[in-house]
Amino acid sequence: MKFLKITHLDPFYINKFYHERPGLFRKTYDEQKAAFEYDGFGSADFWTYALKAIGYEAEEVYYNVKPIQRAWALENGFSKVVCKDSEKIALEQIKKFKPDVIWFWDCHENLLKCICSQKLSIKLSMCDVGSAIPNTNAWQYFDLVLSCAQESVEQLKRLGVHAKQIHHGFDPRINERLQSRNTSVDVTFIGRFIRETQFHLEREKLFEDLCEKINVQIYSPNFDGALIDDVKNVLRTGVSRGLRVLRKTGFPIQVFSRIPGIDVAALLKEKPGSRVSMTLKSSMRSGVFGLQKFQVLQSSKVTLNMHADSSPVYASNMRLFESTGVGACLVTDWKKNINELFEPDKEIITYKSTEECVEKVKWLMNNPKAREEIACAGQRKTLKNHTYQQRVLELDQIIRISLKEKGKNHSRASSGKLY
Repeated sequence: MKFLKITHLDPFYINKFYHERPGLFRKTYDEQKAAFEYDGFGSADFWTYALKAIGYEAEEVYYNVKPIQRAWALENGFSKVVCKDSEKIALEQIKKFKPDVIWFWDCHENLLKCICSQKLSIKLSMCDVGSAIPNTNAWQYFDLVLSCAQESVEQLKRLGVHAKQIHHGFDPRINERLQSRNTSVDVTFIGRFIRETQFHLEREKLFEDLCEKINVQIYSPNFDGALIDDVKNVLRTGVSRGLRVLRKTGFPIQVFSRIPGIDVAALLKEKPGSRVSMTLKSSMRSGVFGLQKFQVLQSSKVTLNMHADSSPVYASNMRLFESTGVGACLVTDWKKNINELFEPDKEIITYKSTEECVEKVKWLMNNPKAREEIACAGQRKTLKNHTYQQRVLELDQIIRISLKEKGKNHSRASSGKLY
């Protein structure tokens, strides 16, 4: 069976990745793709690598990584005009590979419409979403939507979407790419603080309390964004003050509104809020991704986890398996299903409140032998039960059952799905 995964990477990560590897954008398609996959960001090639091991012909398309896509288009004889169009390139890649199953890791509605208009023979169209459900009309194009979060699956089903739950996993190849383990960092957290409903409002509150009681090193792209915000706010404040002075002199400052992109009314207001809590800023460091992130996790004596606001009941995020997979001692928020994944207090540590989290972190720091035993036990569990080699067997069953169900209900073909 031919399987194609359409992946959308974090733009911040893409820019950082190329910045740290000067000249990579000039390399061949295969060289650039191999560099990204080796770095292990997100799910990288973890799913497709595991699928190949059980007999699938599987490929990955990095839809929004322009240098990789441009290299593919040039190497396959397409014009420079096509090279500038992400949708056209992806469409040509789909045509060339001719997948039976296509798995989107984002809801690219325009690309989906293009595929439909081409009447490509795809037997099963899939999409993956996290715990926060995007507001989109793209569901109509999918036969199946997968999510790590049971809450999301239940919500999607209420919307009439065919949805299934499948957990993230860990790829043991990551450990072969890391330096020898050296627990040089006490307590870490790696992740974002998106200040919006469904995302990390509760996480921000928790860490504001935690950072007053224990020393946590937070590695977050919010830190990098906050530096940019600081510069913008200084400039904005200067411009705002200048406009106020001009207004007092009677100068008609509305003439500046004729300049494209200038909103005089907005500039006269107070400067915008930062994308990061001022309480957390002193505990923050630049965001780490891919192998850098795994290296920090492996170097941590204790690493913290807290799910997004959209996952109030079930444990599901990637950090559960990434942290334990590299051998870090994980302290995570308690969830209803946590004991189905790990044994609390033996393989991981759980908490239900800020106070309990602080108490347990301090205990772990004062009991290095017990901490190491928990970390080792958690790693053994992940390497035994939670690798992509295990997950892909579940995925294979979901795909085969969905194909059978689709065959029985072929009359749905008029609904606009990708077949």
